Amino acid sequence: MKKSFIAAAMSGAMMLSMVGAQFAYADIIPPGQKPVEVCASILGLAKLSNITVYASEYGPLYQNPAPFVKSWVIHDGDCIAPSGGKYGRLDLYALDSTYAKTLSINYDPATDTEHAYPASAAIDTAQQFVPETDATTYYHNDYLIPGVDNTKHQLVVLSTGHSTNLMVADALPTVPAGVETSMNGGTSASTGDSPFTDVVAGSTYYDALVYLKAQGIVTGYADGSFKPNNTINRAEFTKIVVGALNHATDVDACMGANVGTTGYLALFTDVLGAKEESDLAWYTKFVCYAKVNHLIDGYSDGSFKPSQEINFVEAAKIVVNSFKLAMSSAAGAQWYSGYVESLAGNKAIPTTIVHFDQKLTRGEMAEIIFRLKTQNLSKPSLNMNLQVSADVAQ
Repeated sequence: MKKSFIAAAMSGAMMLSMVGAQFAYADIIPPGQKPVEVCASILGLAKLSNITVYASEYGPLYQNPAPFVKSWVIHDGDCIAPSGGKYGRLDLYALDSTYAKTLSINYDPATDTEHAYPASAAIDTAQQFVPETDATTYYHNDYLIPGVDNTKHQLVVLSTGHSTNLMVADALPTVPAGVETSMNGGTSASTGDSPFTDVVAGSTYYDALVYLKAQGIVTGYADGSFKPNNTINRAEFTKIVVGALNHATDVDACMGANVGTTGYLALFTDVLGAKEESDLAWYTKFVCYAKVNHLIDGYSDGSFKPSQEINFVEAAKIVVNSFKLAMSSAAGAQWYSGYVESLAGNKAIPTTIVHFDQKLTRGEMAEIIFRLKTQNLSKPSLNMNLQVSADVAQ
């Protein structure tokens, strides 16, 4: 009995030692580096009404008595990562939505070869290492899901690039021929009727960009693209918001009506308006209209910083002022709380925004304007439970 106990104890110790070695080997941090968590950001599900996408997590192989399995439905804009740590694995599966409604909470799509379509490509949620001086706090590996390939019985997963809280991928990949938006051979997700060459039918900002382009509020780039995942600067954002107000005549007249006898109107220390049209920066008349109508204030040093990327709360303030949305702010709240609360109340905060000071993308800008212009309250929207990763200037 004693010998058996000792042997069992030694066996247990060896198992712990092996697990510890696995942790120790994997947890070695390169000199001058720091670990950064990674998630898979899933886009394109909003248009897939006939398809339900499951994420299935599989726990570490050394877990006793067996690896755990957890499956759940994911939604457009979700950023998913293994809850079981870096040794877990995440797989995606597509199911017919009608069938999915009949499933129990213990459903495991990996065992359902009859109904579940596995993903055409693996998603990457492996922990990354970056220099200790790098301000990055989180990586998103971005993926577009345009539909399913009914011939191959696959959920089509396309990588759109690598993004962080500071920068995002700038283009969507081309959708392969034969991809359907339905499990039963629905409409093709081709790009032929898309408003821009890099905005595919079924992608996150498709509806917004179809509407805004038709209204003449956005035009895109000379090559036919829109680059929805690029960040947007303060001048570009101001132009688009002012354009959404349909006050083109007032915008054109702003400079002549407000310029002084000196021939210049000092809008901001870094934005000067001149009488001669040839002397103006392209954005000056929009900044003029926005300032004269109290849509923007600029910074405490008198500057506007037109080329600086705009963050979410700066954009929220301009949008709320421009659309004259009702706003209330609790005592002691941050300066931006009332503006964010107002957008939340109008269900106008895209689910891709997770930080108050997050740099806004062109697609997110389009989505916010679209929701307010059309009073669309049906799309998922975030509330005040966002994070702030740095001080936010007004």
